[in-house]
Amino acid sequence: MSGQKGRQKMHIKNQLIRCRTAFRRSNLKQKVVIIIIMGFLLMAAAPVEASSSVTIHNIIDLNGANFMTNSDGDQFPGSGWSFETNVSSGGSISSTSGTTNSQGIIGPYMVTLTSSFAYLNLNIPVVPSFYTFVYGYCSGTDSYELDLEYLDWDDRGIQEIEVSDNTDIQCYFYNRPRTPIIIIEEDTLSDMDPQDFQYSLIGQSSAMAEKYFTLDDDNDDTYSNSAIYPLQWSGYAMPGIYSLTQTGVSGWRTSSACSSSLGKNQIASNINIAENEIVTCVFTNSRSLGSTPNFPILTLINHVKGNGLARRSDWTMTAVSNENNIIFESGIPHSIAAGKKYTLNAVVNNFDVDSDDYNRSEWSCQTREGVDIPLFDQNSIILNNGENVTCAIINSYNQYFIPGPRPY
Repeated sequence: MSGQKGRQKMHIKNQLIRCRTAFRRSNLKQKVVIIIIMGFLLMAAAPVEASSSVTIHNIIDLNGANFMTNSDGDQFPGSGWSFETNVSSGGSISSTSGTTNSQGIIGPYMVTLTSSFAYLNLNIPVVPSFYTFVYGYCSGTDSYELDLEYLDWDDRGIQEIEVSDNTDIQCYFYNRPRTPIIIIEEDTLSDMDPQDFQYSLIGQSSAMAEKYFTLDDDNDDTYSNSAIYPLQWSGYAMPGIYSLTQTGVSGWRTSSACSSSLGKNQIASNINIAENEIVTCVFTNSRSLGSTPNFPILTLINHVKGNGLARRSDWTMTAVSNENNIIFESGIPHSIAAGKKYTLNAVVNNFDVDSDDYNRSEWSCQTREGVDIPLFDQNSIILNNGENVTCAIINSYNQYFIPGPRPY
């Protein structure tokens, strides 16, 4: 490619020399035409100053299969991985190295072009010995792919990516761990709640390093809502017994459930993991009734009355503001934003339940102390910091009695 560009520049230079010779021998009208031609040639020879962007995505795929579609839902961001970038010719890049953030992303970096094309190289300088590289590719330009069994020696990236002007390039690296894996997921029953949770993962053997980390489940990316730990020491797989705990937080309730890729029964406090096993533990946290946070707490309750067969869960309850849509389970508190107007609603979600068979009341809202809270337009509410409010609605069955189990 560089030889082709050199020949192109030499061709333009030769054309300029011919124009200069012809100019000396021409009349006035011919001179005007030659000047115009020389202007176009000079423009073609001038360096191009343009820019494009490149973003790197590092992805952990637990089983190394279906990585393009993630149809098995086993992908996590590969945070904390280092990448190096450079432009071999035709321009420069805004940064030559970086570490993936909690979402497994670096960039975007700006590529400044000084020619029609710049040639970009992406490399992983140090690859953890307990990972297998599965696949890598870049989109937004011509198809550049890397499909190697291991990322080692000189095969640690994607080379000579041709970058043209005003191109948004997205590069993806997929990696699979080669050790037992414990995955921890934090599920806080409110996307607005800023509460962070501390975890510890401790192995029975002294060779199994203790791990302490923080997860949260709000809308910022200060901390991730999940962590993945391949269990290894000095490059060797470390199956065995591990204890996973979450530090208790005053005013919060915690429950956990673990699942195994081998179908084994596992509990967080005593995980006995095999060499080829993946254990996923989900910790669910919700505000305790009576706790007083620094932000509003809203609880929605759906009362079902009469002799119909519908249950509380047959209605989906929501509180919707301009910024977000919160889905409620009856009786479970959620934090919401202070000073924002939320519209409350309850919609039947069960095809076997006819909403016309039930008369719905207006919403009724009270503080924890039993003080009525005024509603806007009969179904909207605005809360202040520290307020803890419960809003209830009644769906009463209006048809004749039908034998069967009573709703609760």
